[in-house]
Amino acid sequence: MAIDLGASNSTRYHSVPDHADFTLPDGNWAWVTLAQVEASANPRYLISTNTVGGADSFNLLIASGSNQAAVQVNTGSLLEVTGAPATGTWMWMYATRRSGSLYVGYVPLSGSVSESSGQVISGTSNGTLLYIGTRNDLNTVRFWLGKWGQVAFVSGAGITAAQAVELAKGAPLLGMPFAPSIKFLLHGRSANDATITDLIGGHVATRQGTGYGTSEEDAQTPYVWAPEYSRGVEGAPPASSPIAVFVNHYRNQGIM
Repeated sequence: MAIDLGASNSTRYHSVPDHADFTLPDGNWAWVTLAQVEASANPRYLISTNTVGGADSFNLLIASGSNQAAVQVNTGSLLEVTGAPATGTWMWMYATRRSGSLYVGYVPLSGSVSESSGQVISGTSNGTLLYIGTRNDLNTVRFWLGKWGQVAFVSGAGITAAQAVELAKGAPLLGMPFAPSIKFLLHGRSANDATITDLIGGHVATRQGTGYGTSEEDAQTPYVWAPEYSRGVEGAPPASSPIAVFVNHYRNQGIM
């Protein structure tokens, strides 16, 4: 299912307590999300910690004016990708550090990827509360408009543009090469749930606000290959079968 924050939103978001798991290491990392955005003249923030442009901050958003996917980390400048995501369309949106440089990108499901140029950055400590669906200061015109289905943080590995395309084709997050490095994976199945527990670290996201839209079927799940991907890629498992890496991941962590 998916969390529908609505085409008009000034109260609806999820909050997650601060934790060292959300530290951005001085190495490779990525925030990756499956989301949908609606049009607005204002910036729309999907993931936010700490004050924008301040120390120990991370903000993934759709910028105002350009309507381009953007990210701002720590005290660095806003980094945008050329081209605006289509409204009302599911996409994978990401920010990643690879080999010392920050990139932001997005790819519609079964579409072409757009990625920014690189911006050299270092690591940063975890900030304050993690917000999903709004900016850290809860400014009422900075809330996300649209939906989200998955939010993941990867520590110790980045995501490439090619891997983002694989996600858009139907590969699940837990089937990707970086899956063992996922620290946090929130599957937004229903806004009826007062809390959502992440699948990896057990971090709890608490629902805030009222008036959420009706939950709908997932565009994708974190652990099952989409039918079109299975048909199109040699060696992909049947769409009806949970992928082995999902089981192996949890066995490696002593959960299964």
